[in-house]
Amino acid sequence: MRKTNVGVLAVLVVGAMLIFASSAHALCPDSCEMWWTPPTQYSDNTAIESQDLPLSYVAEWDGAALPVTVSTALPVPKPYGHGVSHTLRIKSITARGTEGLFSPPFPWTSPVGIPKSPAGGGVR
Repeated sequence: MRKTNVGVLAVLVVGAMLIFASSAHALCPDSCEMWWTPPTQYSDNTAIESQDLPLSYVAEWDGAALPVTVSTALPVPKPYGHGVSHTLRIKSITARGTEGLFSPPFPWTSPVGIPKSPAGGGVR
């Protein structure tokens, strides 16, 4: 018998390991984006049925809920600080309202950032 939990764990482990791949190497001067790969199976490894699509998502950023619609990307909430560690967890919800389990927390440390311009100065 098919389990009703959406099988997010395996898919998100692979997808979310790359969530901050681009932003970890960038300095995020304006924004960073977190993203994930949507699951295609229930927790019993059967394909998600068409009546359960589209999936929506709930994300937790440092324990605070971030509602998400059918998108699989979110801007990183600001202020995220410089060199500060954060965590992201995501769960899927089917179109019929069945909620999956939260993924394990995925850590991210924000980039250190670009130093400010020197203050003051003049011509000597």
